[in-house]
Amino acid sequence: MLIELHIRDFTIIEKTDLSFTNGMTVLTGETGAGKSILVDALSFILGCRADSKYIRHCAEVADISAIFLIEGHNEALQFLVENDFLADPAEPCLLRRVLSREGRSKAYINGHPASLSQLKILGNHLVNIHGQHEHYALMKRECQLARLDHYADHTDLLVELKKSFNAWKHTENQIHELAKTQAESNAKHELLAYQVTELQQLDLSENEWEALNAEQNKLSHAQELISLCSNSLQVLYENERDTVLGQLNSLHKQFKDSARQHPELSTINTLLNDAIINVQECSHELRDYHDRLSLDPERLEAIEQRMQAIHAMARKHHIPTEQLYAHYCELEQQLRALSHLDANVEKLTAQLKMQAEQYQKIAEKLSLSRRKIAKTLSQKVQKSMQELGMEGGKFIIEFETLSAEQFSVHGIERVQFMTSVNPGQPLMPMSDVVSGGELSRIGLAIQVLTAERSATPTLIFDEVDTGIGGGTAEVVGKLLRKLGEHCQVMCVTHLPQVAAQAFQHIHVEKLKAKTHTASHVHTLDKLGRQRELARMLGGIEITESTLKHAQEMLEKAE
Repeated sequence: MLIELHIRDFTIIEKTDLSFTNGMTVLTGETGAGKSILVDALSFILGCRADSKYIRHCAEVADISAIFLIEGHNEALQFLVENDFLADPAEPCLLRRVLSREGRSKAYINGHPASLSQLKILGNHLVNIHGQHEHYALMKRECQLARLDHYADHTDLLVELKKSFNAWKHTENQIHELAKTQAESNAKHELLAYQVTELQQLDLSENEWEALNAEQNKLSHAQELISLCSNSLQVLYENERDTVLGQLNSLHKQFKDSARQHPELSTINTLLNDAIINVQECSHELRDYHDRLSLDPERLEAIEQRMQAIHAMARKHHIPTEQLYAHYCELEQQLRALSHLDANVEKLTAQLKMQAEQYQKIAEKLSLSRRKIAKTLSQKVQKSMQELGMEGGKFIIEFETLSAEQFSVHGIERVQFMTSVNPGQPLMPMSDVVSGGELSRIGLAIQVLTAERSATPTLIFDEVDTGIGGGTAEVVGKLLRKLGEHCQVMCVTHLPQVAAQAFQHIHVEKLKAKTHTASHVHTLDKLGRQRELARMLGGIEITESTLKHAQEMLEKAE
């Protein structure tokens, strides 16, 4: 449960430090005072989208932190342990989020930096916020089904069903793609078979084109290379007249004699000796290369004919010549795939049947549970309707079984909330028969009943009692107070009948100065509660009569 909330420079709240108790807490104040800002602040720290407009005027950052008791809340504890955010399960969990004027925010869980998605996941385990719009959302059939599943705690079953449905549809899509391929496969198979046979006859090997290029280059320049090698050998080694080697030997001999008398010439002598050795080695390498060279016009012609054949085939297939072998391998693979197409379709069809049966099995299990839980929920909603001023009203949940083509991740049926708000009226879809006030009462009854089954430790109701008044408002207050016996309940309300039922009362008021406006938030004591209830009952002027009435309401609620 939430035990502390600290707000700094958030919208028109400059600084607020609040402590919360278990049970039911109400937040009240004049319209526009900023009651919903506290809900916005909690939504923000629980991972909602950041916007620099949340930062109070003249401030650079908004800073919000919240402390929760998590001992005994297994899902939250498991998340914290798995993400290395938890030191001691008995210690409170601290959430903090800071928003800068540039629109960037930083989040922390127990002092450790956290991502926004981590904050959202943890927030979903800690707090559930119900707003006014949920009454109207309940008019949509998909929302009605979601509310029923929430009440029945079908989370694991729905995850299993979704996984099964997606696997089934994936296989179905594969078969459809193969069927399209099959329709084109005969002509494609014939073309591929011709192309592969043609390339097989070419008998091209991997890297052959590169090897042919190198050999062709060598043979086509053989005469030039032979002349180059011969001339070089003459200059270096074999000329009857002066050669490079002869000149080096002569110089080496002269410097060798001089070095005996002039030691500083010994380095030059050594370098000349090295040069002689290098020239000799160079000459031997040239001789070996020269002897291996040969003029082979027939081989050159054969190579050039082979290269022309390969190049012509590549041009026919509209690809670069060096990619022809890889293209041949790819065509072969496509031909093999087409050859196995029928076997793949048969295998996938058997898999599809098995997956469809598995989906049907899970969906029927879900459907059976839904129908059973729907009876219980219908009875409880109908009972609440009598308490909420709709005596004789009825409520049932009808099921519509879908055709196989309509099956989805949500199952094999749709639901419809059917209601009759007056005795003698026929049951009709909830969206067709209820007024705004009736919708609010039925919606609130459904929200409270489904919240009782929630594992979330803190529930927030943001003005969900709009459109309700009189004795019905007192019943609503009692419903929320009773819900507070199971979990922590926070309620933003305008109704004194609801506020009187709370264990804790927080008041929000807007204070205006010459240069700025701010919301002041504080917890009311017993006398403060009496005066606030009197204000809610009687308006601007608080009289002895309204104070007495407020006192009676508080005493009656205790």
